[in-house]
Amino acid sequence: MHIVIDARRIREQTTGIGNYVSHLLEELPGLAPEDHITALVNQESFSRVKHFRRLCFYHTSWSLENHWGGDLWRQCTLPLLLKYIQADIFHDPGYLLPFAVPGVPMVVTIHDLAHYQFPETNTWKYNAYMRLMTWMSVRRSTKILTDSHAISGEIQKKFSIPSDKLAAVPLGVGAEFHPADDQEKLLCALEALELQHGYIFAASTLEPRKNFPFLLKVYQQIRETSSQEIPLVISGLSGWKNQAFYELLSSHPYKKSIHLMGYVSQENLIALYQGSALFVMPSL
Repeated sequence: MHIVIDARRIREQTTGIGNYVSHLLEELPGLAPEDHITALVNQESFSRVKHFRRLCFYHTSWSLENHWGGDLWRQCTLPLLLKYIQADIFHDPGYLLPFAVPGVPMVVTIHDLAHYQFPETNTWKYNAYMRLMTWMSVRRSTKILTDSHAISGEIQKKFSIPSDKLAAVPLGVGAEFHPADDQEKLLCALEALELQHGYIFAASTLEPRKNFPFLLKVYQQIRETSSQEIPLVISGLSGWKNQAFYELLSSHPYKKSIHLMGYVSQENLIALYQGSALFVMPSL
């Protein structure tokens, strides 16, 4: 079987769906050794996956950020390409299927319906685009993958589709994420980050769906009711519509104990998890 996967969400600073498809491409060849797997890549994504074993690559210069040229390529060129390379299945790892690929079963992963449920967390243009693409992908797909049964239920209810079209595939945890084996090495890594062991940790892009203003308020309550001076450490890119977070941070009574790390390498991210006393995820 020839499986084609769009890998262009993998970037130099990969987050979210980029990590999802990266791990998929790394593990799938070992899970399905009899299948032939092709990754659609651009220059940036190829540099991150070219060392993966048993993968073939098809290169395109179009990125997902180029909504005019990129969307035109997806709707017009990609269907012809899939027929030309004799794809048996096409998988888009995040919402964006071509509208029509006759004869090629299409699989799409839908991670959430935030553009329906929380439209205030993004721009109206983004919401309109994502609602159109999600609706079309639901209708055109042969199978829909989700990260949880809860999301599957939301999609089934929203779009009135049969349950057997959906498959919940919970996300896994990389083997590299485990308690520290070498405490001395961990302490050195934290020292390089100007941190000490034992802090509250959150990791995510700073954007409204991640609910970080709420975390700052909760952190204030923790500090006011605790005798311990526990720092708050947040790693992740600065996203969009995060003015409320920065305004609250600037006037926070414990802002000297709040550390914004920005985007960190995989090695440092592992150390941040290992050194934390508590990991929190305040997402909506």
